[in-house]
This record gives sequence, structure tokens and C-alpha cells, in this order.
Amino acid sequence: VQKSEQGGDGIPVEQLQAFQVAYYPKRKTIILPHHNADGEIVGLYERNFSMLRQEAKACFPDFSPKDLYQFPTAKYMPLYKGGQYCKNGKPCWSFPNTRNLYGLHKAKAAIRETGKAIVFEGAKSVMLAHTYGYPYAVATHTFGAHTNHIAMLMSGAKEIILAFNKQYKDNTGLEWELYERKTKGLAERVGAHVSVSRICDKVGLWLDYKDAPIDQGQWTFDTLFAQRETLTAKG
Repeated sequence: VQKSEQGGDGIPVEQLQAFQVAYYPKRKTIILPHHNADGEIVGLYERNFSMLRQEAKACFPDFSPKDLYQFPTAKYMPLYKGGQYCKNGKPCWSFPNTRNLYGLHKAKAAIRETGKAIVFEGAKSVMLAHTYGYPYAVATHTFGAHTNHIAMLMSGAKEIILAFNKQYKDNTGLEWELYERKTKGLAERVGAHVSVSRICDKVGLWLDYKDAPIDQGQWTFDTLFAQRETLTAKG
């Protein structure tokens, strides 16, 4: 594979191969294996490219609930276990998200070596970060992080860098307040044990609404990373 070859979202093919990403032709989706820290596959995430249900509801107000059911509720969804793998005969998530970090099996050595861990929301951001020279990146697959996620990183990381999506239009209002709780609130809970910073576009110069901090290319991410805001400094 030549390094110039790229998959979707500008991710080099060799990164897609390294993370064992697969295309699911029947549903026209991407399947993202979720590994534990030892590299064992513990579950699968599906990346949808269809219009989301809330967007479809706004675009097609005459659609019935049955019509809307065909649209996914989120871009990324963990796949359900089925058949003999169901728990007590009921479908269940393929793995407990709060006990796993996407990409940790690839990042753990670099986290120990650098003392840093970047926490993104999504898998795409992790693969781009590895491409751009930030091999200590992981993702929670959700907006925010659980204290369990941080605990998994603290054996090697001295600084946790929160790099959540820009889930706010500006630094006022309810969306900004939620972002503050997801970042500063987490920092307050774990700051006695590890330093926490965040990559944030308060003034709106770098990122579009809902962008991950790495979505606008390497130069922009390098700049935002260098300007990251310290939330707690241990000691």
C-alpha cells in the first residue's frame, strides 16, 4: 500500500488496515472493531453515512414514525449481540463502552513514553492523529469521558488532553455550558491524580460547528494542540 492512498475522510489506507476497519456492503456502512488494551476485539461499532433520524424528521415532516425508523439515530452505534450471544434472551451491546477506549492497544506504548494521552470522541480522529504524529490518541465513542476511561490512562499518562468535538456554536448558552461540564467537570473529578487540559476553539477561528479538533487538517490541529488550555495541573 502506498502512503499516498487514502480511504474516507483522508485517512491513509494503511491506518484503516492497522485498525482493521472494514466496509459492510449490504448496509453501506463502515465497521470499526473495538479492541481492548491487549489488542483483542471486544466489540464492533458501525459508522452510518445516512441522514440521521432527527435530520430526516426536520426535512420530511410528513413522514410517519414507521418511515423515520429506517434512519439511524446516530452516526456511530455499537452493534448488538444476537442469537446465542444474547444475554438472557435479550439483545445487548457488544461491549461495555465505559470500560474500553478505542485505540488504546495502539496508543499505550506512546502514552507511557510521552506521558500524554489525547482523548477524542471518534475513531476517525484517532486514526488521523496517528497519521499526523500523535500516536498517544484514543477515543471514547461518546461526547465526554467516564472516570473509568481516565483511570485506564493514568498508569502511563501524566497529562490527559481532552479533544472533544466542537459541540457549541460559541462560548455562551446551553451548549457551551454542557461542554464546560464535560471538560471542566471531568477535570475537577480527576485533577487530584493527573493533569488535565483541553483543545478548545472558544473564539471560533478554527473549527466548524460539530467538528472534531482534527477535522480541519494537521496544521490547524498542531496549532490548537500547542494552544491547549490547562484545566488542572497536578502538583
